[in-house]
Amino acid sequence: MDAECPFRTLETWDSSVLGMVRQDGRGGKLIGLFNFSGERRIAWIDEKDGMYGDMVTGDLMEASGVSLPGYGFLWMKRQCG
Repeated sequence: MDAECPFRTLETWDSSVLGMVRQDGRGGKLIGLFNFSGERRIAWIDEKDGMYGDMVTGDLMEASGVSLPGYGFLWMKRQCG
């Protein structure tokens, strides 16, 4: 993914959680979720286009109803294949 890739905000249905998406023309997709609350929040996203890897831990997950700790963040990259 390069600097030319467009990005957009992603509705999280929680005013304390910011969601952003970057997507390239080759199928690459990156989601960033940021909790600006001191309490655990759920990002009510529902991206049904494959599994995502946590870019810090490497854990695989679905991009649906993602839990974030207080002031936490998550970078998720869609996995190929």
